[in-house]
Amino acid sequence: MPTISTPTKIAATKGYGAHVSFSGSTSSEREAAVKEVIANTNAVLIPPYDHPDIILGQGTMALELEQQVAELVAKSPGLSAHHSDDDDDDDAVAAATGHGQAECAYRGIDAIIAPLGGGGMLAGLATAMHPTPTRIFGAEPSFQGADDALRGLRAGHRIPTVSSLTIADGLRTPVGETNWDIISNTDYVR
Repeated sequence: MPTISTPTKIAATKGYGAHVSFSGSTSSEREAAVKEVIANTNAVLIPPYDHPDIILGQGTMALELEQQVAELVAKSPGLSAHHSDDDDDDDAVAAATGHGQAECAYRGIDAIIAPLGGGGMLAGLATAMHPTPTRIFGAEPSFQGADDALRGLRAGHRIPTVSSLTIADGLRTPVGETNWDIISNTDYVR
């Protein structure tokens, strides 16, 4: 964990029973610290974001979000951006499609905006929602160069290093190579 992590994050991590090893705040400093821990303890690294299994796991978040939004809209149709006070619209769509009115009232999630650090969450959401009309957007701080994805998109290639002291410490990492292939594809992320 970076030495500049907040005391509450360090305490919470230790509270879960973890042994916390400290590193510098850049990705290269963290990677060097991980190599040292592995060498000293024979630990196995579970990558935090740049691995297909992590991407797929993060994608389940999109499926859960879609299910929860559908349940909320079914209970309170007014929550949907597509809801109108005129029930005749939903009746007409239901009659034309053969679906029930409740099915027609929920048309899916229009957009998801996700934070973008290493890109695992964003790549997972984009992969899971790719076959749907849901638009996926990434958001990252521009503070002190933490906007490596935006700069990479403009340059046409992944930016391999990030050096930023943004308080959003999960975003102080470069976009992973595997994730870059997904999130730089405008068919997946806008």
